[in-house]
Amino acid sequence: RNTIDRIERFASRNGWTPFTLDLKSRDIIDWLRTVRPVYRCGLAVLTSILLHEHVMSRATMENFKKADFLAFCIAQHTQIMSAPGLVIETQRPHVQKYIAALINAYYRKSEFSKTNFDYSDNELDPVEHEKILLSQGISPGNIKLIFDLTVQITKATIRLHTELRTNQPFAVKPEISRHVLGVLGSHVDYNCDDIVIVFKRDVLHHVDANFSIQPFVSYQTGAYYQCQPWLRDESSDESNRMKLFNETKLHAAIPGYEQAAAIELIGLTSYGTHGRRMDIDLNTILDRWLLVHPQNSIETRLPQRIPLDYIDEIFMTQSMFESFENDIREKLNTVLGGRLQVVPIKENDTYRHSVITTLLRQHLKKNDLQSVAQGLTMTIPPTNFLDNLLTPIRISDLYEYDSTRRSKGSKDKTYYIYWQISNGDMMLTLSKKQDNPNDCNSRTTSLLIYIAEKPNTNTAQYRENPSYLNLGQPYQHQAFIDEKRYVARSTSFYRGCNLNDFITFCLEVQPSNNTVNLSHAGPNSIYNHEVISAKFQISTLDVADLELLYVSTGKCAVTIQNLFVTLEKQERLHPQVDLKLDKLSSFALATSRDNQAKRDLPAPPASPFPAAEGQEKQPIGFINQVRNAVGHIGDNVKGFVLGNGQGSTPLKMCKHGINCLIQFSDDGSHHNSKYLHPCRFADRCREHEPHLTHDPHPATVCLIGKDCNLLADAFHRAKFYHSGLPYFLIPCKHQAQCVDKSERHRIKYSHGEKVLERMEKPSRNEASNARQGNNNHEQLTPCRHGADCRDKSDQLHCRKYSHPSASVPKNENKSPYATSYYPDH
Repeated sequence: RNTIDRIERFASRNGWTPFTLDLKSRDIIDWLRTVRPVYRCGLAVLTSILLHEHVMSRATMENFKKADFLAFCIAQHTQIMSAPGLVIETQRPHVQKYIAALINAYYRKSEFSKTNFDYSDNELDPVEHEKILLSQGISPGNIKLIFDLTVQITKATIRLHTELRTNQPFAVKPEISRHVLGVLGSHVDYNCDDIVIVFKRDVLHHVDANFSIQPFVSYQTGAYYQCQPWLRDESSDESNRMKLFNETKLHAAIPGYEQAAAIELIGLTSYGTHGRRMDIDLNTILDRWLLVHPQNSIETRLPQRIPLDYIDEIFMTQSMFESFENDIREKLNTVLGGRLQVVPIKENDTYRHSVITTLLRQHLKKNDLQSVAQGLTMTIPPTNFLDNLLTPIRISDLYEYDSTRRSKGSKDKTYYIYWQISNGDMMLTLSKKQDNPNDCNSRTTSLLIYIAEKPNTNTAQYRENPSYLNLGQPYQHQAFIDEKRYVARSTSFYRGCNLNDFITFCLEVQPSNNTVNLSHAGPNSIYNHEVISAKFQISTLDVADLELLYVSTGKCAVTIQNLFVTLEKQERLHPQVDLKLDKLSSFALATSRDNQAKRDLPAPPASPFPAAEGQEKQPIGFINQVRNAVGHIGDNVKGFVLGNGQGSTPLKMCKHGINCLIQFSDDGSHHNSKYLHPCRFADRCREHEPHLTHDPHPATVCLIGKDCNLLADAFHRAKFYHSGLPYFLIPCKHQAQCVDKSERHRIKYSHGEKVLERMEKPSRNEASNARQGNNNHEQLTPCRHGADCRDKSDQLHCRKYSHPSASVPKNENKSPYATSYYPDH
């Protein structure tokens, strides 16, 4: 809120055009919700990244100079942790000591370490000594594995610190150097020596990640006000500048971060272009972005160790790729696969343009916000509830953000905390601002929400440890369990749930009546209706005073994702099933047209969980009831559409077919209750609607898929299948008179194109090419990966292999969607 207020005051004081976050700003907000962090490095750094299996911060790489630290990291390597005989806890100290001895030996040999070791004739070399001890319980093959891996990583570390230019123009504070530093989006400082790593969006939602519109450097030197003059009055001394830096940091889990960042970008762009106006669009911002110095980019500060799984793409030139040693090149291809983009370019400008164009084009194609992560993501090691991690979430920020959107906010409003976990034995702690759950001497009271570990379902008797609500401190957990002392608890909280996937929970906090409710959300809420509820006396705990949110774990590591707090109940995470439903509701009929229209449009931003969660398994006892109910509903739908001999009238085919403007209009409900229309997804539809037909569509699979540059071509869309996208577009209400020529608009909307007529009458060349293509396809070797093959866009691959499982069955008949098929009405 402070960020927005500063800019509004500056704009008003300097006579800038007033502004609001309108539809023009929506593109900026969507970009901020989907833009991916970008990191660049050189050959030596990427080699270390591949060997360590993590992208690492500057501070982490500096610590590799310490043999014990490097030995600890190597001991955690996947190859060692997964080797039989090395995972035994009693062997771990010996393994690490052997690794440390090897590292010291190589550091000394290369004069990388200043430490001198002198041994008497009767004293064994530390490497040999540790090897002898290790051989008592570990096979020679495992010892060789440890030796080879340690030597390879140690040599790479020496080369890293020898070749890497580590000097910064100024001293970077430790709290900054412990982050992996990158930018959001792109900048213009790439050259052919740079390797560009693009992370998945999820990295930005890690609890240790944050970003700011200006980099830390500008705050450290006091130069930030040159681009952000609304901060000029607060640039007195370094302590104040660091305080301002911390105040202006943004986190992707905090409500309203997109609005604050969008307004800062608008103000920054307007001031930089001397526009004195705030009606700036995304294109203007991105155009300016290609002209500014990298030090003026949006700086991201990411977790200090990022697994390779979170890398989305890597760009490098062909010459850079060939500079790697053979084993590293092989590892690049094996580990990264299709994520590695080798560009056959030698000029800096061309390489820079290629990377930037790819990044921008990737954003323009992102028209689905449903899968975008929201909230916090983290994996917490076991701490026995002694180390509680403070999240950046503040309850007061939630109410403050709400007050900016409404004329009058209220702190009595109910708020909801949603999160997903991979395993149980974890705790959320809500405390007052002045309380610290990590202080074992504290006598303060916090609200504890404990989720037990998942029960073992392979035993004859079902047994589940209690999940509970309580007051106290996390370190008291074992005492609560031993003494069976809880405010509220349940020993059947997992009963009926799918335990093979992430489980979604909802904590409902009602300040108005001092009540807290813990329940399932998502698909599991259909099968387990249990609510752990507690109402507190104000003298005991006033939930309105709770401000800070901590997370902690017990005896096992837990992955938490999509942890967020909101004042709006997420209805899609609380599905309802009516087993008594025996006729098609008018509401379903009225909304069916909306489902068709919105199926490939961005989902509401407050929906943070992927739709795939809906595929969870259902308990056997209940699924039979649901199957019967759904079957009954299906019979009613069939009777409604086709006529069941009991007075219902069968629907007629609409003569306008896929180009019908009425079915998506405000009058669509009445029209759709009388006429049938072809489904835009045809026979690939997964959600059949009562007023739509789903006949087979004679289309082939586009090899490029969603990355095809012809998605805005309605004829191409109808002729080829693109995974997850409909064949037919939504008719634009302006049709041929539409003035919006943007690719984003044309990907979603049609403008009167007679796509089916053209498919009915293919040209002579098209028919010849189709026959030739079919003959060639039948002569190809079927690819073992079928439709899931990652190389379908590789023309050389497709000349040798076919992907038959992705093909649509042949249909020699006339297309049932042709306009001439529909009777007049």
